[in-house]
Amino acid sequence: MNRKLLLVFVSLAVAAVLLGCAQQPAKPKPKVKTITIGVTDKITELDPANAYDFYTWEVLNNIMGGLMRYKPGTTELEPFLAKSYEVKENGLVYIFYLRKDLKFADGTSCTAKDVVRSIKRVMKISGDPSWLVNDFVKDVVAVDDYTVKFILKKPASYFLALVATPPILPSSSKVQIRKHRS
Repeated sequence: MNRKLLLVFVSLAVAAVLLGCAQQPAKPKPKVKTITIGVTDKITELDPANAYDFYTWEVLNNIMGGLMRYKPGTTELEPFLAKSYEVKENGLVYIFYLRKDLKFADGTSCTAKDVVRSIKRVMKISGDPSWLVNDFVKDVVAVDDYTVKFILKKPASYFLALVATPPILPSSSKVQIRKHRS
């Protein structure tokens, strides 16, 4: 295995362990030491706030989870980290009710505050994919530990599809992601 490919595999393994918020079973599974994800192109950035290309999004969608996701093999959206959602005020407000069993890979709980922090980070960084948030979201607030409220600038019938994209995937506050230098 050449060094570049090995570096990609190691980077993906670290990202999978450190970044992703996902539903964890009540009973912990044995720790996995390695994750291998085959890729056919260059991964540009493992920070969901900056990643904006197909191949990187494919990796991020396999190591992290969003409030919504596409049912595997379909174009149908379903709640994932959220157990349910409501649309209010003529499409200007989206309220997501999070699952209570969400954990980051280090075992810390993933709460509404983590979702809000992640979204506001995307807005502040203003990386390539930030328009997917900044053009639509006026504000995002944690109503309580398990409820996230998005207030939109204007109604967007496709907002649930936007919520399924990597810039809106929550990441742990303990992970400091540095921009890749070429």
